[in-house]
Amino acid sequence: MRVRIVLIVLFLPLLALAGSIEKSQRLELSTKDIQSLHIKCAAGYLDVFGVEAADRIKVRAAVRINGISQKMLPGFWDKHVMLSLKKHHHTAVLQSEFKNRHLMKADAKIDLTVEVPKALAVKIEDESGSIFVADLDTDLGIEDGSGSIEVRNIAGKVTIADDSGQIDLMDITGDLEVKDGSGTINIERIRGNVWIIDGSGGMTIKDIDGNLTITDGSGSIEISDVTQNVFIKESVSGSLDIEGVQGRVITWK
Repeated sequence: MRVRIVLIVLFLPLLALAGSIEKSQRLELSTKDIQSLHIKCAAGYLDVFGVEAADRIKVRAAVRINGISQKMLPGFWDKHVMLSLKKHHHTAVLQSEFKNRHLMKADAKIDLTVEVPKALAVKIEDESGSIFVADLDTDLGIEDGSGSIEVRNIAGKVTIADDSGQIDLMDITGDLEVKDGSGTINIERIRGNVWIIDGSGGMTIKDIDGNLTITDGSGSIEISDVTQNVFIKESVSGSLDIEGVQGRVITWK
């Protein structure tokens, strides 16, 4: 009985230390002489919005940490959190990452909301978490590990390389390239040529003003309303439904 009492007493301080802490931070940078924004981010959601007539990049970051107390926050922040927005030549670089991960004893995420001038090109390197990008008048590039991707209202070329997660792309005026490992893909209202290389997962593609080229591993494909040609190298699995194509439809296995 005495042994059990001692064990309970020893564990109580440890339980008292555990908790969920959130710290917010804002970053700003003038876009004078800056032509693009490069975002490097770790786990957490990322929202990027283009803003008309803006001359600054504005970032709202919320760092959420589970498993530490308020007293431990300063030490954890200094040792593990990398959060910065700096100019490098003609590029603004936003870093939202964790250092010394092998020493981290807590689960942490950094959620980002970013406002940029609409004419600023954006490149994103994301490890995990959802991505939402809207209202840009220039090119957009995304390299993503896992998590959903939603892109809307882009007037420029869009390039996406994704390992896993659902992808929704709508209202893009420019060419679109997608390389996807797994997850469903929904594409609608694209004014440009579309290239897709997909490992697995269903695809729904509608209203394409250009050529559509697909290389598919597995999963159903639904295509409708394409003004030019459709080229599909499809797998032996998954249904294929096509309608409303004004050009040629060429498929092969």
